[in-house]
Amino acid sequence: MAAHITAAAPGGPRYNPDLSSAERAGIANGIWCCNKCGHLIDADDSAYEVDMLREWKVQAEAGAAANIAALAAGSTVVRLKTVLSGHTNYVWDVVVTPDGRSAVSASNDSTLLAWDLASEMPRHVLAGHESWVCSAAINEDGGIVAAGAADGTVRCWRLDTGLQIASLPADDPDAKVAWMADGRLTVGDRSGTVRVWVLDGDAGTVLATHRPHNSALGSSIRSLPRRDFTPGLCSSSGVLA
Repeated sequence: MAAHITAAAPGGPRYNPDLSSAERAGIANGIWCCNKCGHLIDADDSAYEVDMLREWKVQAEAGAAANIAALAAGSTVVRLKTVLSGHTNYVWDVVVTPDGRSAVSASNDSTLLAWDLASEMPRHVLAGHESWVCSAAINEDGGIVAAGAADGTVRCWRLDTGLQIASLPADDPDAKVAWMADGRLTVGDRSGTVRVWVLDGDAGTVLATHRPHNSALGSSIRSLPRRDFTPGLCSSSGVLA
């Protein structure tokens, strides 16, 4: 049961006239107990003083927090491990390499940062875009990063060196990118169009163009186990293809 540490009304156990109504009703003034202990606390206020109850509350909440299985399957509780800082503006997208050792973040500051997750430090600044970067994707072997930006281009970098290896026209200032399992790159845009690219040196060739949607794509596919083009795309038209 819930018990007040200081009473909710005058005449109650441990009533404190200096508290506001909101403070009396607030969670900081409450303690959860078993039914028997809750009645004892309110029946004998001389034995259960305010400082004692507040200390019990702190100890009980700390013990409960320590016993939370934060990483248990299906748990809705997570524990913050670290904060990676380096961008100077919003981060729009984050992707992790298949081996889990690196991550890439795409930002409104026109750059991407390649992170080493073991050291929690940035490994490379992936520069070249002239406007905010709205999406990022890492290919299946973890070697190449592709990104779409508001400057109307899609650029690709080697993750190990940080060097740009390709720049492709996206024909749209809000391109969403994803890699297919066979190494082809898909690019979606606000018109609902998806283009399939194959990299060719520092350029690329469009192999196919599809228009499964009639409105903007919110994000592109993240992985594709089959070799044929069967994408799943989020569209503001409400259509899932």
